[in-house]
Amino acid sequence: MRTVERHPFARYEALLARLTLRWPCWRAYAALGAIVALGLAVRLVHLGTFPDTLNPDEADFTQDALRILNGAPRENGLFGFDWTPEPALSIYQMAAVIRVAGVSIAAARLTSVLFSVAAFIPFYLLARRQARPWVALLATLLLATNLWFLNFSRSAWNNVQVSFWLLAATLLFLRAIDELQRRQRLPALLFAATGAACAFGLYGYFAGRAVLFALLACGPLLLWRVRGSDQRLRLCAGYAVLIGVAALLFAPEGVYIARHWEGFNSRAGSVLIVSSPEFKADPLGTLSAQVVKNAVAVWDSGVNNNPRYTPVGEPLLPRLVGLAVLFGMVISLRRAYRKRREIDATVWWIVLLVGWGTTEVLTRNTPDGARGVAWMPVLLLFAALGTERVAQWLDQRPVQVARAGTLGLWAIGLYTGVADVRHYLEWQANPATRELRQPYVTTAEFGQWAAEVEARAQGHRDVLNTGEWRNSHPAT
Repeated sequence: MRTVERHPFARYEALLARLTLRWPCWRAYAALGAIVALGLAVRLVHLGTFPDTLNPDEADFTQDALRILNGAPRENGLFGFDWTPEPALSIYQMAAVIRVAGVSIAAARLTSVLFSVAAFIPFYLLARRQARPWVALLATLLLATNLWFLNFSRSAWNNVQVSFWLLAATLLFLRAIDELQRRQRLPALLFAATGAACAFGLYGYFAGRAVLFALLACGPLLLWRVRGSDQRLRLCAGYAVLIGVAALLFAPEGVYIARHWEGFNSRAGSVLIVSSPEFKADPLGTLSAQVVKNAVAVWDSGVNNNPRYTPVGEPLLPRLVGLAVLFGMVISLRRAYRKRREIDATVWWIVLLVGWGTTEVLTRNTPDGARGVAWMPVLLLFAALGTERVAQWLDQRPVQVARAGTLGLWAIGLYTGVADVRHYLEWQANPATRELRQPYVTTAEFGQWAAEVEARAQGHRDVLNTGEWRNSHPAT
Protein backbone atom coordinates (compact mmCIF):
# COMPACT_ATOMS: atom_id res chain seq x y z
CA MET A 1 0.00 0.00 0.00
CA ARG A 2 1.34 3.40 -0.99
CA THR A 3 2.07 5.75 1.88
CA VAL A 4 0.90 9.33 1.44
CA GLU A 5 3.43 11.81 2.83
CA ARG A 6 1.75 14.42 4.95
CA HIS A 7 2.89 18.00 5.14
CA PRO A 8 4.71 18.59 8.46
CA PHE A 9 2.18 21.30 9.36
CA ALA A 10 -0.89 19.36 8.25
CA ARG A 11 -2.04 18.81 11.85
CA TYR A 12 -2.48 22.57 12.23
CA GLU A 13 -4.50 23.11 9.04
CA ALA A 14 -7.89 22.58 10.71
CA LEU A 15 -6.99 25.02 13.48
CA LEU A 16 -5.78 27.61 10.97
CA ALA A 17 -8.97 27.19 8.96
CA ARG A 18 -11.09 27.78 12.06
CA LEU A 19 -9.09 30.91 12.85
CA THR A 20 -9.37 32.00 9.18
CA LEU A 21 -5.61 32.54 9.17
CA ARG A 22 -4.81 30.89 5.87
CA TRP A 23 -1.56 31.82 4.13
CA PRO A 24 -2.79 34.91 2.20
CA CYS A 25 -4.18 36.32 5.46
CA TRP A 26 -0.94 35.50 7.27
CA ARG A 27 0.98 37.31 4.58
CA ALA A 28 -1.15 40.44 4.76
CA TYR A 29 -1.00 40.65 8.56
CA ALA A 30 2.72 39.91 8.56
CA ALA A 31 3.19 42.83 6.17
CA LEU A 32 0.99 45.00 8.38
CA GLY A 33 3.11 44.01 11.36
CA ALA A 34 6.22 45.04 9.45
CA ILE A 35 4.69 48.44 8.68
CA VAL A 36 3.70 48.89 12.34
CA ALA A 37 7.26 48.02 13.38
CA LEU A 38 8.67 50.43 10.79
CA GLY A 39 6.34 53.22 11.90
CA LEU A 40 7.25 52.60 15.54
CA ALA A 41 10.98 52.65 14.75
CA VAL A 42 10.71 55.90 12.79
CA ARG A 43 8.98 57.47 15.78
CA LEU A 44 11.26 56.12 18.50
CA VAL A 45 14.66 56.90 16.98
CA HIS A 46 16.11 59.99 18.72
CA LEU A 47 12.67 60.71 20.17
CA GLY A 48 14.16 62.58 23.13
CA THR A 49 16.62 64.68 21.15
CA PHE A 50 14.88 65.38 17.82
CA PRO A 51 13.36 67.88 17.47
CA ASP A 52 15.79 69.34 19.98
CA THR A 53 13.24 71.65 21.58
CA LEU A 54 9.87 71.39 23.27
CA ASN A 55 7.56 73.93 21.66
CA PRO A 56 5.14 75.84 23.94
CA ASP A 57 2.34 73.29 23.49
CA GLU A 58 4.64 70.37 24.30
CA ALA A 59 6.12 72.19 27.29
CA ASP A 60 2.70 73.06 28.69
CA PHE A 61 1.39 69.49 28.37
CA THR A 62 4.59 68.04 29.84
CA GLN A 63 4.41 70.51 32.72
CA ASP A 64 0.83 69.51 33.46
CA ALA A 65 1.86 65.84 33.55
CA LEU A 66 4.78 66.59 35.87
CA ARG A 67 2.56 68.63 38.19
CA ILE A 68 0.15 65.68 38.42
CA LEU A 69 3.05 63.43 39.45
CA ASN A 70 4.25 65.95 42.05
CA GLY A 71 1.10 66.64 44.00
CA ALA A 72 -0.44 69.52 42.05
CA PRO A 73 -3.11 68.04 39.76
CA ARG A 74 -5.77 70.06 38.02
CA GLU A 75 -8.98 70.84 39.85
CA ASN A 76 -11.31 67.80 39.90
CA GLY A 77 -8.38 65.54 38.97
CA LEU A 78 -9.00 63.02 36.20
CA PHE A 79 -12.29 64.68 35.28
CA GLY A 80 -11.05 68.26 35.37
CA PHE A 81 -9.56 70.49 32.65
CA ASP A 82 -6.04 70.93 31.39
CA TRP A 83 -4.54 74.31 30.51
CA THR A 84 -6.37 74.57 27.15
CA PRO A 85 -8.97 73.93 28.76
CA GLU A 86 -9.72 70.37 27.64
CA PRO A 87 -10.61 67.23 29.59
CA ALA A 88 -7.55 66.23 31.61
CA LEU A 89 -7.67 62.48 30.89
CA SER A 90 -5.04 62.70 28.14
CA ILE A 91 -2.69 64.51 30.54
CA TYR A 92 -3.08 61.68 33.05
CA GLN A 93 -2.18 59.25 30.27
CA MET A 94 1.02 61.19 29.66
CA ALA A 95 1.71 61.27 33.40
CA ALA A 96 1.30 57.49 33.64
CA VAL A 97 3.79 56.92 30.83
CA ILE A 98 6.28 59.35 32.41
CA ARG A 99 5.95 57.60 35.76
CA VAL A 100 6.85 54.27 34.12
CA ALA A 101 9.48 55.51 31.63
CA GLY A 102 11.05 58.28 33.75
CA VAL A 103 11.13 62.06 33.41
CA SER A 104 12.44 62.79 29.92
CA ILE A 105 11.40 64.35 26.65
CA ALA A 106 11.14 60.89 25.10
CA ALA A 107 8.72 59.77 27.82
CA ALA A 108 6.62 62.91 27.35
CA ARG A 109 6.35 62.19 23.61
CA LEU A 110 5.83 58.45 23.96
CA THR A 111 2.04 58.63 24.44
CA SER A 112 1.64 60.23 21.01
CA VAL A 113 3.95 57.61 19.50
CA LEU A 114 1.85 54.75 20.85
CA PHE A 115 -1.51 56.22 19.84
CA SER A 116 -0.30 57.10 16.33
CA VAL A 117 1.07 53.59 15.74
CA ALA A 118 -2.09 52.02 17.15
CA ALA A 119 -4.06 54.06 14.58
CA PHE A 120 -2.46 51.99 11.79
CA ILE A 121 -4.62 48.99 12.72
CA PRO A 122 -8.13 50.49 12.32
CA PHE A 123 -6.86 52.49 9.34
CA TYR A 124 -5.77 49.31 7.55
CA LEU A 125 -9.04 47.55 8.37
CA LEU A 126 -11.07 50.50 7.07
CA ALA A 127 -9.03 50.65 3.87
CA ARG A 128 -9.33 46.88 3.52
CA ARG A 129 -13.11 47.17 3.37
CA GLN A 130 -12.70 49.14 0.14
CA ALA A 131 -9.46 47.80 -1.30
CA ARG A 132 -7.44 44.62 -1.75
CA PRO A 133 -4.77 43.81 0.86
CA TRP A 134 -1.73 45.24 -0.93
CA VAL A 135 -3.52 48.52 -1.65
CA ALA A 136 -4.60 48.84 2.00
CA LEU A 137 -1.03 48.06 3.08
CA LEU A 138 0.36 50.69 0.73
CA ALA A 139 -2.04 53.30 2.11
CA THR A 140 -1.04 52.32 5.68
CA LEU A 141 2.62 52.77 4.74
CA LEU A 142 1.83 56.27 3.47
CA LEU A 143 0.12 57.05 6.78
CA ALA A 144 3.09 55.72 8.75
CA THR A 145 5.56 57.94 6.90
CA ASN A 146 3.45 61.02 6.21
CA LEU A 147 5.25 64.21 7.35
CA TRP A 148 2.10 65.82 8.69
CA PHE A 149 1.13 62.79 10.77
CA LEU A 150 4.72 61.95 11.75
CA ASN A 151 5.34 65.43 13.14
CA PHE A 152 2.50 65.18 15.67
CA SER A 153 3.27 61.51 16.33
CA ARG A 154 6.61 62.64 17.78
CA SER A 155 5.11 65.46 19.84
CA ALA A 156 4.30 65.73 23.55
CA TRP A 157 0.76 66.71 22.69
CA ASN A 158 -2.64 65.00 22.75
CA ASN A 159 -4.05 65.94 19.33
CA VAL A 160 -2.84 62.86 17.40
CA GLN A 161 -4.79 60.67 19.86
CA VAL A 162 -8.01 61.81 18.19
CA SER A 163 -6.92 60.08 14.96
CA PHE A 164 -6.98 56.71 16.70
CA TRP A 165 -10.38 57.24 18.33
CA LEU A 166 -11.84 58.59 15.08
CA LEU A 167 -10.65 55.58 13.04
CA ALA A 168 -11.67 53.09 15.73
CA ALA A 169 -15.14 54.61 16.10
CA THR A 170 -15.69 54.70 12.33
CA LEU A 171 -14.58 51.08 11.89
CA LEU A 172 -16.76 49.82 14.74
CA PHE A 173 -19.71 51.85 13.45
CA LEU A 174 -19.45 50.44 9.91
CA ARG A 175 -19.14 46.91 11.22
CA ALA A 176 -22.22 47.47 13.36
CA ILE A 177 -24.14 48.59 10.26
CA ASP A 178 -22.90 45.51 8.40
CA GLU A 179 -24.18 43.21 11.14
CA LEU A 180 -27.49 45.04 11.35
CA GLN A 181 -28.10 44.59 7.61
CA ARG A 182 -26.68 41.08 7.28
CA ARG A 183 -28.17 39.28 10.27
CA GLN A 184 -31.32 41.30 10.81
CA ARG A 185 -30.54 41.83 14.48
CA LEU A 186 -29.19 44.56 16.71
CA PRO A 187 -25.38 44.30 17.14
CA ALA A 188 -25.56 46.00 20.54
CA LEU A 189 -21.95 45.21 21.47
CA LEU A 190 -20.56 46.90 18.36
CA PHE A 191 -22.71 49.99 18.88
CA ALA A 192 -21.62 50.08 22.53
CA ALA A 193 -17.95 49.84 21.51
CA THR A 194 -18.53 52.68 19.03
CA GLY A 195 -20.00 54.79 21.82
CA ALA A 196 -16.98 54.05 24.00
CA ALA A 197 -14.59 55.17 21.25
CA CYS A 198 -16.62 58.36 20.79
CA ALA A 199 -16.47 59.02 24.55
CA PHE A 200 -12.69 58.71 24.61
CA GLY A 201 -12.60 61.11 21.65
CA LEU A 202 -14.54 63.57 23.78
CA TYR A 203 -11.96 63.18 26.55
CA GLY A 204 -9.09 64.37 24.35
CA TYR A 205 -8.12 67.22 22.05
CA PHE A 206 -11.02 69.57 21.29
CA ALA A 207 -11.24 68.20 17.71
CA GLY A 208 -12.39 64.93 19.26
CA ARG A 209 -15.78 66.46 19.97
CA ALA A 210 -16.59 66.11 16.28
CA VAL A 211 -16.19 62.30 16.25
CA LEU A 212 -19.54 61.70 17.93
CA PHE A 213 -21.26 64.47 16.00
CA ALA A 214 -19.98 63.05 12.69
CA LEU A 215 -21.38 59.58 13.36
CA LEU A 216 -24.66 61.09 14.52
CA ALA A 217 -24.79 63.03 11.24
CA CYS A 218 -24.69 59.69 9.39
CA GLY A 219 -28.04 58.75 10.92
CA PRO A 220 -30.40 60.39 8.40
CA LEU A 221 -28.49 58.85 5.48
CA LEU A 222 -28.63 55.37 7.00
CA LEU A 223 -32.31 55.67 7.87
CA TRP A 224 -32.92 56.44 4.21
CA ARG A 225 -30.71 53.58 3.00
CA VAL A 226 -31.96 50.73 5.19
CA ARG A 227 -35.10 48.94 4.12
CA GLY A 228 -38.13 48.15 6.22
CA SER A 229 -39.45 49.54 9.46
CA ASP A 230 -37.83 46.73 11.48
CA GLN A 231 -34.33 47.66 10.31
CA ARG A 232 -35.01 51.33 10.95
CA LEU A 233 -36.13 50.51 14.47
CA ARG A 234 -32.99 48.44 15.04
CA LEU A 235 -30.84 51.28 13.69
CA CYS A 236 -32.52 53.74 16.07
CA ALA A 237 -31.96 51.26 18.90
CA GLY A 238 -28.30 51.00 17.89
CA TYR A 239 -27.93 54.75 18.00
CA ALA A 240 -29.60 54.76 21.42
CA VAL A 241 -26.98 52.27 22.67
CA LEU A 242 -24.16 54.31 21.09
CA ILE A 243 -25.33 57.59 22.62
CA GLY A 244 -26.14 55.97 25.95
CA VAL A 245 -22.69 54.39 26.36
CA ALA A 246 -20.93 57.60 25.28
CA ALA A 247 -23.03 59.65 27.69
CA LEU A 248 -22.47 57.19 30.55
CA LEU A 249 -18.68 57.13 30.10
CA PHE A 250 -18.46 60.89 29.69
CA ALA A 251 -20.90 61.69 32.51
CA PRO A 252 -18.23 62.36 35.21
CA GLU A 253 -16.58 64.91 32.93
CA GLY A 254 -19.91 66.19 31.64
CA VAL A 255 -21.10 67.12 35.13
CA TYR A 256 -17.94 69.15 35.71
CA ILE A 257 -18.26 70.81 32.29
CA ALA A 258 -21.86 71.80 33.03
CA ARG A 259 -20.68 73.54 36.20
CA HIS A 260 -17.84 75.31 34.36
CA TRP A 261 -19.38 75.79 30.92
CA GLU A 262 -17.88 79.19 30.22
CA GLY A 263 -14.38 78.10 31.15
CA PHE A 264 -14.65 74.89 29.12
CA ASN A 265 -15.53 76.80 25.96
CA SER A 266 -13.15 79.71 26.46
CA ARG A 267 -10.54 78.32 24.07
CA ALA A 268 -13.08 77.28 21.44
CA GLY A 269 -14.75 80.66 21.66
CA SER A 270 -11.48 82.48 21.10
CA VAL A 271 -10.65 80.62 17.87
CA LEU A 272 -14.09 80.47 16.25
CA ILE A 273 -14.48 82.82 13.29
CA VAL A 274 -17.94 83.91 14.47
CA SER A 275 -16.26 86.13 17.06
CA SER A 276 -13.93 87.78 14.54
CA PRO A 277 -14.57 91.32 13.20
CA GLU A 278 -14.29 90.01 9.63
CA PHE A 279 -17.12 87.53 10.14
CA LYS A 280 -19.35 90.11 11.82
CA ALA A 281 -18.78 92.50 8.93
CA ASP A 282 -19.22 89.92 6.13
CA PRO A 283 -20.40 86.49 7.37
CA LEU A 284 -20.94 84.85 3.97
CA GLY A 285 -17.76 86.25 2.45
CA THR A 286 -15.64 85.18 5.43
CA LEU A 287 -17.18 81.70 5.52
CA SER A 288 -16.77 81.12 1.78
CA ALA A 289 -13.15 82.27 1.93
CA GLN A 290 -12.54 79.82 4.79
CA VAL A 291 -14.12 76.98 2.83
CA VAL A 292 -12.02 77.63 -0.27
CA LYS A 293 -8.77 78.17 1.62
CA ASN A 294 -9.11 75.01 3.68
CA ALA A 295 -10.39 72.91 0.78
CA VAL A 296 -7.45 73.65 -1.50
CA ALA A 297 -4.75 73.52 1.21
CA VAL A 298 -4.34 69.77 0.71
CA TRP A 299 -3.17 70.35 -2.87
CA ASP A 300 -2.28 74.05 -3.17
CA SER A 301 1.20 75.18 -2.10
CA GLY A 302 0.14 78.83 -2.16
CA VAL A 303 -2.01 78.62 0.95
CA ASN A 304 -0.12 79.71 4.06
CA ASN A 305 0.06 77.16 6.84
CA ASN A 306 1.03 77.50 10.48
CA PRO A 307 4.84 77.30 10.11
CA ARG A 308 5.22 75.71 13.53
CA TYR A 309 3.22 72.65 12.46
CA THR A 310 3.69 72.22 8.70
CA PRO A 311 6.21 73.59 6.18
CA VAL A 312 5.07 76.92 4.73
CA GLY A 313 4.56 77.17 0.99
CA GLU A 314 3.87 73.46 0.56
CA PRO A 315 0.63 71.53 0.14
CA LEU A 316 -0.48 69.55 3.16
CA LEU A 317 0.06 66.29 1.26
CA PRO A 318 2.78 65.30 -1.24
CA ARG A 319 1.75 65.89 -4.84
CA LEU A 320 1.27 62.25 -5.85
CA VAL A 321 -0.57 61.39 -2.64
CA GLY A 322 -2.76 64.46 -3.09
CA LEU A 323 -3.63 63.35 -6.62
CA ALA A 324 -4.53 59.88 -5.34
CA VAL A 325 -6.77 61.47 -2.69
CA LEU A 326 -8.50 63.64 -5.30
CA PHE A 327 -8.99 60.66 -7.63
CA GLY A 328 -10.40 58.59 -4.77
CA MET A 329 -12.84 61.36 -3.89
CA VAL A 330 -14.07 61.49 -7.46
CA ILE A 331 -14.39 57.71 -7.58
CA SER A 332 -16.32 57.68 -4.31
CA LEU A 333 -19.00 59.88 -5.84
CA ARG A 334 -19.75 57.40 -8.61
CA ARG A 335 -22.78 55.21 -8.16
CA ALA A 336 -21.15 52.18 -9.79
CA TYR A 337 -19.87 50.90 -6.44
CA ARG A 338 -21.82 48.20 -4.69
CA LYS A 339 -23.98 49.17 -1.75
CA ARG A 340 -21.53 48.52 1.09
CA ARG A 341 -18.83 50.50 -0.61
CA GLU A 342 -21.16 53.40 -1.23
CA ILE A 343 -22.04 53.44 2.48
CA ASP A 344 -18.39 53.31 3.50
CA ALA A 345 -17.26 56.14 1.27
CA THR A 346 -20.26 58.28 2.18
CA VAL A 347 -19.54 57.79 5.89
CA TRP A 348 -15.93 58.84 5.19
CA TRP A 349 -17.23 62.00 3.51
CA ILE A 350 -19.50 62.85 6.43
CA VAL A 351 -16.78 62.19 9.01
CA LEU A 352 -14.32 64.31 7.04
CA LEU A 353 -16.67 67.21 6.35
CA VAL A 354 -18.06 67.42 9.88
CA GLY A 355 -14.62 67.19 11.47
CA TRP A 356 -12.76 69.40 9.03
CA GLY A 357 -15.57 71.92 8.94
CA THR A 358 -15.81 72.39 12.69
CA THR A 359 -12.07 72.43 13.42
CA GLU A 360 -10.70 74.20 10.33
CA VAL A 361 -13.38 76.06 8.38
CA LEU A 362 -15.04 77.55 11.46
CA THR A 363 -11.83 78.57 13.23
CA ARG A 364 -9.29 81.34 12.71
CA ASN A 365 -5.78 81.19 11.26
CA THR A 366 -6.36 78.04 9.25
CA PRO A 367 -5.34 75.73 7.67
CA ASP A 368 -3.74 74.58 10.90
CA GLY A 369 -1.93 71.24 10.89
CA ALA A 370 -2.55 70.66 14.59
CA ARG A 371 -6.32 70.99 14.32
CA GLY A 372 -6.51 68.98 11.11
CA VAL A 373 -4.25 66.06 12.04
CA ALA A 374 -7.20 64.10 13.40
CA TRP A 375 -8.82 64.06 9.96
CA MET A 376 -5.73 63.53 7.81
CA PRO A 377 -6.02 59.69 7.90
CA VAL A 378 -9.47 59.98 6.30
CA LEU A 379 -7.85 61.75 3.34
CA LEU A 380 -5.49 58.79 2.94
CA LEU A 381 -8.47 56.42 2.97
CA PHE A 382 -9.59 58.17 -0.20
CA ALA A 383 -6.07 57.67 -1.56
CA ALA A 384 -6.55 53.93 -0.97
CA LEU A 385 -9.84 54.08 -2.86
CA GLY A 386 -8.20 55.82 -5.82
CA THR A 387 -5.34 53.33 -5.87
CA GLU A 388 -7.81 50.44 -5.77
CA ARG A 389 -9.45 51.78 -8.91
CA VAL A 390 -6.07 51.82 -10.64
CA ALA A 391 -5.50 48.24 -9.45
CA GLN A 392 -8.85 47.21 -10.94
CA TRP A 393 -7.80 48.73 -14.24
CA LEU A 394 -4.52 46.77 -14.08
CA ASP A 395 -6.50 43.55 -13.53
CA GLN A 396 -7.90 43.96 -17.03
CA ARG A 397 -4.45 44.26 -18.64
CA PRO A 398 -2.08 41.41 -19.60
CA VAL A 399 -0.36 39.69 -16.68
CA GLN A 400 3.03 41.26 -17.39
CA VAL A 401 1.51 44.74 -17.54
CA ALA A 402 -0.47 44.16 -14.33
CA ARG A 403 2.62 42.99 -12.46
CA ALA A 404 4.71 45.87 -13.73
CA GLY A 405 1.95 48.32 -12.78
CA THR A 406 1.66 46.86 -9.27
CA LEU A 407 5.41 47.06 -8.77
CA GLY A 408 5.33 50.62 -10.11
CA LEU A 409 2.68 51.65 -7.58
CA TRP A 410 4.70 50.11 -4.75
CA ALA A 411 7.83 51.85 -5.99
CA ILE A 412 6.01 55.18 -6.01
CA GLY A 413 4.64 54.53 -2.53
CA LEU A 414 8.03 53.55 -1.12
CA TYR A 415 9.69 56.55 -2.74
CA THR A 416 7.00 58.86 -1.34
CA GLY A 417 7.39 57.39 2.15
CA VAL A 418 11.17 57.73 2.17
CA ALA A 419 10.95 61.25 0.74
CA ASP A 420 8.42 62.29 3.38
CA VAL A 421 10.58 61.03 6.25
CA ARG A 422 13.66 62.74 4.80
CA HIS A 423 11.71 65.96 4.35
CA TYR A 424 10.53 65.79 7.96
CA LEU A 425 14.13 65.41 9.15
CA GLU A 426 15.37 68.28 6.99
CA TRP A 427 12.47 70.54 8.00
CA GLN A 428 12.91 69.97 11.73
CA ALA A 429 16.72 70.25 11.51
CA ASN A 430 16.47 73.64 9.82
CA PRO A 431 17.48 76.45 12.25
CA ALA A 432 14.64 78.59 10.92
CA THR A 433 12.12 75.91 11.91
CA ARG A 434 13.68 75.74 15.35
CA GLU A 435 13.14 79.47 15.88
CA LEU A 436 9.51 79.14 14.80
CA ARG A 437 9.02 76.92 17.85
CA GLN A 438 9.73 79.86 20.19
CA PRO A 439 9.35 80.14 23.10
CA TYR A 440 10.80 76.67 23.60
CA VAL A 441 12.70 74.50 26.06
CA THR A 442 15.85 72.91 24.65
CA THR A 443 16.87 69.32 25.27
CA ALA A 444 20.05 70.52 26.97
CA GLU A 445 18.10 72.48 29.61
CA PHE A 446 15.19 70.04 29.98
CA GLY A 447 16.55 68.57 33.23
CA GLN A 448 16.87 71.98 34.86
CA TRP A 449 13.45 73.06 33.55
CA ALA A 450 11.77 69.85 34.77
CA ALA A 451 13.36 70.24 38.22
CA GLU A 452 11.96 73.78 38.50
CA VAL A 453 8.52 72.59 37.37
CA GLU A 454 8.54 69.79 39.96
CA ALA A 455 9.72 72.14 42.73
CA ARG A 456 6.89 74.56 41.97
CA ALA A 457 4.37 71.71 41.96
CA GLN A 458 5.61 70.33 45.28
CA GLY A 459 5.46 73.81 46.77
CA HIS A 460 1.97 74.33 45.31
CA ARG A 461 3.15 77.37 43.39
CA ASP A 462 2.01 78.67 40.00
CA VAL A 463 2.98 77.02 36.73
CA LEU A 464 6.21 77.97 34.97
CA ASN A 465 5.22 79.81 31.80
CA THR A 466 7.41 78.86 28.82
CA GLY A 467 7.89 82.50 27.89
CA GLU A 468 8.93 83.26 31.46
CA TRP A 469 11.49 80.46 31.31
CA ARG A 470 12.84 81.62 27.97
CA ASN A 471 13.20 85.19 29.20
CA SER A 472 15.13 84.14 32.28
CA HIS A 473 17.20 81.56 30.37
CA PRO A 474 18.17 83.12 27.01
CA ALA A 475 18.70 80.54 24.29
CA THR A 476 22.27 80.09 23.12
